[in-house]
Amino acid sequence: DRLRCNLGWALGAFLDDHPCQLHGPRLELRSHGGHVCYYPDLMVCCDPTDNAPWWRERPRYVFEVSSPETERIDRREKKIAYFHVPSIESYVQIAQDAMRVIVNRRVPDLDFWVEEMLTGRDDLLRLEELGFSLALARLYRRTSLEAAATQ
Repeated sequence: DRLRCNLGWALGAFLDDHPCQLHGPRLELRSHGGHVCYYPDLMVCCDPTDNAPWWRERPRYVFEVSSPETERIDRREKKIAYFHVPSIESYVQIAQDAMRVIVNRRVPDLDFWVEEMLTGRDDLLRLEELGFSLALARLYRRTSLEAAATQ
């Protein structure tokens, strides 16, 4: 929960005067015509016409904080499902049990994500299309992993 809050605070402040909006885990992401539904930890949505009260179908960025129990689903099932949502530019998986962030970026004309793994305190989680970046040290602030990484 701390990781989601840290990212949410940073993204929320960044998007304060931006047309895109940050949404939390109570908003459903629907894909495949509404037949597949998930509740991502965070989504950045930029399409003003995608405004149903309880779900979104065209987010731009999706974030999952993966526990050891959910990592397999996040890494396989959701990664495939989110790829089939054409509006998603990046799907970001944030590990709870290690300082590790996997950024899956959509690249035109490729049939799957291009993956970037971040593991260092000074590595930057970048959403270049938005102009947003966040150091892993800030993302993992006030977690047990922050203390372990500074020792």
